[in-house]
Amino acid sequence: MNKRLLCLAFILAVLCVLLPTAAFAADSGTCGAEGDNLTWTLDDEGTLTISGAGAMADYDYKSPWYSRRLFVRAVKLESGVTSIGGAAFWECKALSAVSIPDSVERIGNGAFHDCVHLSDFRIPDSVRSIGSQAFSGCNGLTDVFVGKSVTQIGENAFNGCPSLTGLEVDPENPAYSSRAGVLFNKEQTALICCPREKADHYTIPDGVTSIED
Repeated sequence: MNKRLLCLAFILAVLCVLLPTAAFAADSGTCGAEGDNLTWTLDDEGTLTISGAGAMADYDYKSPWYSRRLFVRAVKLESGVTSIGGAAFWECKALSAVSIPDSVERIGNGAFHDCVHLSDFRIPDSVRSIGSQAFSGCNGLTDVFVGKSVTQIGENAFNGCPSLTGLEVDPENPAYSSRAGVLFNKEQTALICCPREKADHYTIPDGVTSIED
């Protein structure tokens, strides 16, 4: 084999690694906190479906589909799933659509870290807690709506979201509120998160006595 053919073979091998076809993405397995209480399926279209009953396992960052994370374009959690595990969708950079049922009560730490194609996110009323760094590094995230049952938002949940323009909160939420897209505690005495898009020209309202980390 001459040098030109060797070079071509090398290039093709690299392309197979960097730009694999969707056919290589399909896979399935389990992802439950109790083992097989939850199953996952990734199809050739890039839809990751999680089904079953109960909580998802928490991960450091390597979820069962981590090696195929760049194929994941949509996530569908079926009714019965009660939590989104820590680092579940870590670095799923192609992810742009997430369907969360009313059975989900928790979003784990770093669950959507570095999901750069998420543009807006509605947290359903069933969710009670959002983990630290849950949406950190989501460069394309523009709008977030926090449902009425969230009573805990972890540190740096929206850190590194340069496109974020607004954080809105359901008026019935007992722990948090928003004013002009800025996140406060319910009494609006503590400023919790000011989207970066507003930070250059933002006047802190009267009555604010503390600014969170």
